[in-house]
Parts: sequence; C-alpha cells; structure tokens
Amino acid sequence: MLKVNQTDLRNVDPPGSLLNRGRMDEYLERQGLGGFISSTHTNTTYLTNFPARDFLGDRLYNVIPGSGEDLVQSYGVYAKGGTRALVLPLSHFLMARFEEGVASEIYTYGKPPSLRDPHPRFDTPEELEFEKRLDDPSRNFDSPELALRSAVKDLIVSSAVGVDFAEMSDSSRKELRRLASSFEFKNGVEFIRMVRMAKSKEEIRRFKKASEINERAIPKVFDAMEEGVSEKELRVVYAREVVSEGALFETGHLMVPTGTKSGARVVATDSKLASGTAGMLDATCSYMGYYSDVGDSFVLGKPSEKLKKYYDTLERVNETCEEIIAPFVKPSELNKEAAKIWEKRNLPVPPTGMGHGLGLEVHEYPRITAAKGDVLSHDDAVRDDVVKCSVDIPFEEGMILAIEQPCKVWGWGGVHFERNFLVGKNGCRRLTVQERFLRILG
Repeated sequence: MLKVNQTDLRNVDPPGSLLNRGRMDEYLERQGLGGFISSTHTNTTYLTNFPARDFLGDRLYNVIPGSGEDLVQSYGVYAKGGTRALVLPLSHFLMARFEEGVASEIYTYGKPPSLRDPHPRFDTPEELEFEKRLDDPSRNFDSPELALRSAVKDLIVSSAVGVDFAEMSDSSRKELRRLASSFEFKNGVEFIRMVRMAKSKEEIRRFKKASEINERAIPKVFDAMEEGVSEKELRVVYAREVVSEGALFETGHLMVPTGTKSGARVVATDSKLASGTAGMLDATCSYMGYYSDVGDSFVLGKPSEKLKKYYDTLERVNETCEEIIAPFVKPSELNKEAAKIWEKRNLPVPPTGMGHGLGLEVHEYPRITAAKGDVLSHDDAVRDDVVKCSVDIPFEEGMILAIEQPCKVWGWGGVHFERNFLVGKNGCRRLTVQERFLRILG
C-alpha cells in the first residue's frame, strides 16, 4: 500500500474540494502516471466536485433513441499537479458553473438547449461565459469523445494515464485509442478506489453533517414505535426526518425488520409491532453525496436473556474495535479480536465481517471482510493495470469506517449495533455523538 501523510496533504486541497489532491499526486507519482480520467458519475463527482450522479441520470437512448444503455457521458480529467477538467453536455454547463468548487476547466459538447432571443441580455457572468462558449471551438465540441480528447491533450503531459473505463462509451474508448501514439491508457478502476479511501477536509465535513442528521432521526423512529405501528410507517418517519434536514433518503436505505424476519436482510414491510416484538434498525442517509450508515436494536417489552446476551456481545465487539483501529492495523486483525469475544461467550461468530469504508458509495474500501484462506492472503486479489493488493487493506489516517457485525439468526431474529468512525493519526474516534443501547420500549 502507498503511505501518505494525510495531515500534511489536506492542507493543499482547494477550498471545498472533494478530491484529496496531495494523495492523488502521490499515488500518480508512485505508479508513474501523469493523470487520471474518470467515466463513472461517482468518480467524476470526486474528481471535479460536479454532482454528476444527481444531474446526469439519463441513459443515451433517452436522448437519442436506439443509441444504447450507456449513461449520458461526463468525464473528469486530472493532471498531476492539480489541474482538473470536467467534460459534460453543453446543456449542463450552467449547472456546473453555479456549483461550488467545480473544476475551473470545463469542456462541453452538443448544442444549446434553448431558443435564442434576437436581442439577448444576461443577468450573470456565468451566462455571459456560456454565450462566449457557443463560438469557441476549443471549449465546445460536437461529441463527448472529441471534448474528452481535447481535455486530455490540453492538460496531461506524461504519456501514462490511468482510466476508469466503467461507464465510458465505445466511441470515447475508440477516440482514446487514436491517441495511442502519444499516451498509454491503463485501466485504473481499482486505483481510484484506493485514492478515495482517505478523505479530504470537505468530505469529512459532509460525513459529519450526514452523521448528525442520522443520529437525530434515529431517536424519532424509536419514539414512534408502539403496538400497531408498521415497519413501513416507521420508514416514513425516518424519511421525513432526514429529508427535512437536507439529507437524501432512498427507499432501500432503512431496514427495520421485526420478529424472526430480522434474521435475514429484509426491506420494511406491513408487519405491525406487537408486545414482545424485537427487531433491529439499519439506517442510511446521505448529505451532499456522502453516507452515514448506522444501526441499533429494540424490543417492545421485556427482552429475553438471549437477546441481551447477543446485544451485550455486539456492544463489546464494537468497543473493542474502537480501541484497536489505527493506521496500519489490518481488517483481518480486527476480525480475529472480534472472534475471540464471541468464542469467549460461547456464541457462534457471525459470518458478516466487521463493516466497510464509507464515501460517495455506502460500501467502499476497505472492506473489513471475514474472508479467509487464499482470498485474504492473495496479494493481487484487488487489481487492475495500475495496482495490485490483498483485500486485507490496512487502515489509514483519514478513512471513514462503518463498524458493525450484524448478527442474524435464521429462525430466531437479529441484533444490530453500528457506529461510524474517523481514523486518526494514532487511533480512531466516533464521527459524532452516537448513543447506542438496547431500546426497551413500551
């Protein structure tokens, strides 16, 4: 693994930048790359600060029927040293310009989306910039592949370039191949995931906000629990709370299975709470693209001894992880320590691992996996044309981790306990205040 001093590097991030620029430059230097190109909306958001996932959801066939399943094309281009460019449809130029922190270099393609007044006037400098772009062949192009080609040639000097090809259209791939005499393009889809693991100041700010919103919403859900209330009604309570504070709720991101259903992964159903009902809560929301993912457990009435034993064990596992997590510690070490706690209490070890990284996606590297044997020790299990490493990725300063070990017992039920942590220089700390205790309700 590449080692980067995160404390020093965050000081060079542009204000509001999602991209950890110092980390990116270090990774590019170590791998002999002069730049990186993103095609997925997630990676383009990371490189350029433009929320491509929110604004470019259409597929090409919705724009030009018969043109295929590819998403409307947008790209991020990063040149070692810090220059960033965004490639996107001309129709979305003003969306990008009015977003804080978006890459200053924007290459567009396509035609204007509006009729034109014979005597145009404009209220903002961004509109004037758009007007000039219409007649600028160095900034607006007929197609996404030509805009991408120009951005790469203008910005990147070194011949070797990492590329996330995952959502890149065939025409853009072909255009890059035409540059083969000047550039060597390498698949770097795993490379960019490694870069994204340790967060910038702006990313951490968004994580904290998401966590604060989530932690305020969860007690409201527990407050609403009483006999006769359904799981779906609890989902509505949660959704209203997080959305009212500016977070995004997605239907599958609140699981509140009750009874024996909590022994499996189940969405909210019409099942109603009754006296004696036990269950678990797994709550996920995002703020400006960044996720909080936490959980806890509850019972209406008196908890069984079995439930209390499972919950107390999960609590001890989580607290032990909090004590152990620090830079260079491996996920496998965390899993071993957790297993000792389960075994000491004569309980079977859940097969779920200990959690995952958080970011622009709910599940990111590192995966705190329970994988064993060859999968864990294989030194190039995670690989592309640029990087090779084991799935047992050591923790680094700046990572955001969701630590959990959901215990699901088929035919009985489930218990949950999950917190989010920020890895620091010498250990880790809870991202925000995250109170956890077995909720005995009613």
